[in-house]
Amino acid sequence: MKPYPVSLLRHRLKESAAQCGFIACGMTPVAPVADWRQAAVRRWLDEGRAAGMSYLLRHYALRCDPRLVEPSARTVVSVALPYDMKPSFAPDALRLSRYALGSDYHDVVKNRLRQMVRLLGFDPACDGRICCDTAPVDERYWAWRTGVGRWLRSGLISVRGHGTCVVLGEWLAPFPMADAEVAADTVPPLPPAEECLRCGRCLAACPGGALGGGGLDARRCLSYLSIEHRGAFPDCDEHTPARRAALSRCFYGCDRCAEVCPHNAHPLPADAIPEELRPRPALLCRSAQEWRAMTVETYRELFRGSAVKRAKYEGLMRNLETQDSDI
Repeated sequence: MKPYPVSLLRHRLKESAAQCGFIACGMTPVAPVADWRQAAVRRWLDEGRAAGMSYLLRHYALRCDPRLVEPSARTVVSVALPYDMKPSFAPDALRLSRYALGSDYHDVVKNRLRQMVRLLGFDPACDGRICCDTAPVDERYWAWRTGVGRWLRSGLISVRGHGTCVVLGEWLAPFPMADAEVAADTVPPLPPAEECLRCGRCLAACPGGALGGGGLDARRCLSYLSIEHRGAFPDCDEHTPARRAALSRCFYGCDRCAEVCPHNAHPLPADAIPEELRPRPALLCRSAQEWRAMTVETYRELFRGSAVKRAKYEGLMRNLETQDSDI
């Protein structure tokens, strides 16, 4: 395939991405993930910080090189789509993490990426591969690498002017980049330190003390425990009471690090959020008593086409049962 001039390609990509509602889009030639990132992830896995997410260990090699995921890939295209940071919950309502209040972001991002690929004259069914959080791709690394966002100490990606309340997607595209601009497209030895304000707010706000120098520790992370973890909550350290207390309001996920981050000081207006990712009213107005009385049938109705199904009905009820019954 004939290489595309970089300047023209970037212009066409950004134009098409904006048409599809993406607030940021970047690209870079496909290559193995930088050595420092590979080493950091390997150390993170070896220290057990992935908790029960064994698939991260199994797919480690794939995440180190997109060409192992999609052999035809020549360019990594990264995009970001915003979700609502400040929905209005009822006064006595229990909460779900904000990204999960609309339709399943996996489907939303993939559908919009397919639309973007078609606008560029490619066939999403056979030209490269479209990814959103389910393929073994190091999404935050590529979002940073392509210039889509800044990498913060919390591990979140912040898109300039929009903050961290974004979901990411990638197109492992089959076309190569070519012209003099590519020669300057080199990987810094480490992420620039100025990308994060290093105010320490996210570390202080984390209910389980999951953030630190070694990266996120999923064993202490409320999002991992309330979504990915199966079975009873572990009673393994001094942070467990704090995790359970934190569940008294948010029973699926945790937004604490995003809520206190200065990058989110000016959230987008509601009408700037893609319609599919806007909060479903039924998830904002239910009382604590109604949530606790939720049946399997109600669960299926409320979360049809929702990312919340990742936790399953049993997981949500377990989360609800750990809370203070006075709330």
